[in-house]
Amino acid sequence: MAERRMTKTEVVGNALGIAGLIMLPIVLGVIIYINRRVEARAIGQAREDRGKGIPLDDTQRAARHYNISPEEYLGCPDCYPLPDRGAGLYG
Repeated sequence: MAERRMTKTEVVGNALGIAGLIMLPIVLGVIIYINRRVEARAIGQAREDRGKGIPLDDTQRAARHYNISPEEYLGCPDCYPLPDRGAGLYG
């Protein structure tokens, strides 16, 4: 039985296939890494104007602190006392 040698086209095709299989996890890893970095930035910036030295007003602070709507806070501001600014950062 005579041995059949691969043609140049078959060799190139096999090499490209193997290279693709090797590169697939690397490319997927890079895509996942970039996607997580973008999501982290989106989470870190809850409002577009945040991060520019513009603090939340008391209504926004209370709504975020007590997990209520701003309307609920405005209905009874005395029911939801606010901690001093920065009090929860290091505690």
